[in-house]
Amino acid sequence: MNCKKFNVGNKTAESETKITIPTSEKIGAVCEIEIKPPEKKEFVETKSNKIKKKPPFVAIFCAVFCLAAIFGYTMPMPKELEKLLISLSTAVTEPCAKSTVLIFEAEPEKTEQTAPSSPLPAASDSMAEETIDTPTAESEKVQFPTDLSEGALSSIANETQYDVDISEMLVGKYPIEKSENTKMKNDAVSVFADRAQSPSVLIIHTHGTEGYADCAAENYRTQDKERNVVAAGKHLAQKLTEKGVSVVHCEKMFDENSYIKAYSNSFAAVSEYLADYPSIKYVIDLHRDAIPNPDGNGYARLSTNIDGVECARLMFVVGTDEAGATHPNWRENLRTVFEIQKSMCDSFPSLMRAVNLRRASFNQQLCRGYFILEAGNCENELCEVLSSIELFADVFAKTISK
Repeated sequence: MNCKKFNVGNKTAESETKITIPTSEKIGAVCEIEIKPPEKKEFVETKSNKIKKKPPFVAIFCAVFCLAAIFGYTMPMPKELEKLLISLSTAVTEPCAKSTVLIFEAEPEKTEQTAPSSPLPAASDSMAEETIDTPTAESEKVQFPTDLSEGALSSIANETQYDVDISEMLVGKYPIEKSENTKMKNDAVSVFADRAQSPSVLIIHTHGTEGYADCAAENYRTQDKERNVVAAGKHLAQKLTEKGVSVVHCEKMFDENSYIKAYSNSFAAVSEYLADYPSIKYVIDLHRDAIPNPDGNGYARLSTNIDGVECARLMFVVGTDEAGATHPNWRENLRTVFEIQKSMCDSFPSLMRAVNLRRASFNQQLCRGYFILEAGNCENELCEVLSSIELFADVFAKTISK
């Protein structure tokens, strides 16, 4: 080989000394390196392992669920199957502290609703908050009646699954001792007094901002107490006082700051009133209804002519326990209302609409004489409502004291 060609010089003794390594030293150097096979670590199941490594059945379920969802877009899926899949999905994917209970009962579907800052009228408050037991449209048996014939006592707008026999109920005992309801006329207190003595009736307004056609507001709501249902409540309190009924009128508008919390707020207030005044036997929650026209264009004007005077029609609303509230004695409230309804129909049959029986309780579990009175509708004027209130006050005072 020609070393010069590759610029490699002849090997020197020194270079050979560096390259030559005794075999014994090579072996010794290699032996100093300890080469061990990788140890097999025992698998310890931890919480992190559980999270990272999902059981095979989760992947299988997810695949089945996805296929079912795709299939649901092409063909309608039975509601019960859909609820089952959703419940199973929640149980598998969502962590829980103890155990997950799956409920497969057929229940009305509920949708979350966000209350607008200035809520529009709702038919008989069907859009009212009642977070625990608000009725849903799916559960309604009948639509709210807008045009009932005279003698409305013979019918009932029943939105519940309960069967009600009006004739049988009227035969039953009146649940409130009438001798305790009123004081003598000279003992009647002014509704404007700071502290009423032994009042029999409490008038409140859960939706106090509800106004009428002449309240100059597009959504039929106003905080002007001279134009909304508070004005109607004040008129009712005055007329009942004139009839010798001791009354307390709460002018607070419980929907003024929060429409969603209105019933919760009025619940707390009525509870306090009943604690302060055990003599209260009747609680009238005065509202304004919002019934649409039959053609769906605007709102109906619910009025009747009585002795040449235009009067807004009235309606009682009675709650039950069907939506989940603790209200087992709701029939006593209904019996109370039927007694008043009968007296009203005997005197002014065209004034009253059919009693509306609802799924929600509307706080009526607090008192056997607790009911909602819907006074007129959006398109009624306040003067029509005040005319009706006078007729109602006269009949109501006689009914609870005779």
